[in-house]
Amino acid sequence: MRKPYVVASLFVFALVTAACGGGGEEPSATTPPPAASPTETATGGATTRVALEDFFFDPADFSVTAGTDLELDNEGEAPHTFTVQGQQIDVEVAAGENGSATIDLPAGDYEVICRFHQGQGMVATMTVTE
Repeated sequence: MRKPYVVASLFVFALVTAACGGGGEEPSATTPPPAASPTETATGGATTRVALEDFFFDPADFSVTAGTDLELDNEGEAPHTFTVQGQQIDVEVAAGENGSATIDLPAGDYEVICRFHQGQGMVATMTVTE
């Protein structure tokens, strides 16, 4: 008489295990994709790309040499800014549009923000080297 209960218990266990395994949650639209590397580097006079998305910079940490031209691609659905406060760099880029900024700053680390979305964590660190 125990055999039907054992079979039923194993069946329920198999269903629960299958329902709980794998997959996980899908990342939300505001979750940045995993970075290919912690930093990206560009050489002086070269151009490097920074994506402005909803609501993060990609990459979030990057290095450039002084004189680098940044290509700013707004891949989000809202306008964003690439702002280095106190350094005369403040570029507004409409949704789906591109912009650019030349980084002519002394060597050091600089916080980059989106003025519109800093409160949502849209910040990056830019390291300028000589």
